[in-house]
Parts: sequence; structure tokens; C-alpha cells
Amino acid sequence: MKIDFNKELIAKVLNIIGEVNDFLNAPYLPPVGDLHKCPKCSLIEHCMPYETMELDRKIGKLKDRAIVPIDLGEYLYIFKSSVNISVKNGSFFISGNNANLTEKIPINKIKQVILVGNASITTPAVKLLLKNNIPLAITSFNGKYLGSLTPEFSKNSILRFNQYKAHE
Repeated sequence: MKIDFNKELIAKVLNIIGEVNDFLNAPYLPPVGDLHKCPKCSLIEHCMPYETMELDRKIGKLKDRAIVPIDLGEYLYIFKSSVNISVKNGSFFISGNNANLTEKIPINKIKQVILVGNASITTPAVKLLLKNNIPLAITSFNGKYLGSLTPEFSKNSILRFNQYKAHE
């Protein structure tokens, strides 16, 4: 298939790129559109289309539905296979077979944990991660993604507030 890159097509593509850029930089989600696409959308937990449409029906169109920001804070990578991650007094302790290898990391310093290879983590440490909304990703020694544990998504606070007001 041959595509003719004329001025009209280039202008159309640049316009779409501008709209996507505006969407990505906007502090609010766009209005709910086609609901049949919603179940497979990666933003469904933020957008909450069914709740939004029900609330729109009861109190009118919502103009503000905030996007929950994604924090790109500190990542904790664990590369050593003989390392164990445990919890003591609300902090993570990373220890190994070598008695000299022990490190304490406060929970508030961590945004995500990535285990590479055969590092081990205790159940209390996993629970502390999930309780503090910190995802855990597991990869092989070669970096192949094996899976992850993710905390429950936060809900759209503006939408929840408006739902509460609608039922007062």
C-alpha cells in the first residue's frame, strides 16, 4: 500500500498529535464517549465511565474529573539472588547471606520495587507494599517481565465527592 504524504495528510496528522498532546497535558479526563470500548480501556479505573454517566444523569454534566497523577519517584531494584526483603518496624530490611549486607529502607522512600532474578521477599513485606500502594514487579535475570502485584487503583475523588453530594 502506498501512502501519499501530501500537505493535507501532514496537517491532519499534526492536528491529531496536537490533540493527543493536549489530552496528555490536561489535568482532567475528557467526557465519556463510547461505552462499548470502556471495559478494555487502561483508564477505566480513573475515568469510571458508568459511575460518571449515572451521576451526569442525576445532577448534570460533570466538568471536572481529575486525572490521578502517576508518580515517577524512587524505584528499588533488587539484583542479588541471595537477598531477602523483610519488614521490621514499618521499614524494609534487605539482607543477604553475608552478615555485612543489611540495609534499612523507610517505606516512604519507595515508589516501586523490582525484583530481578531469585531475590526473595516475605509475605509481610508484600502486604506492606500493597498497603502503601507500592507495586512489585518481578523479572528474570535477563530482565524478562514475569509478573507483578499492584495495589488497588485509587478512585476519582472529584467524582466520588459529586456522587456523595447527589445523594444528600
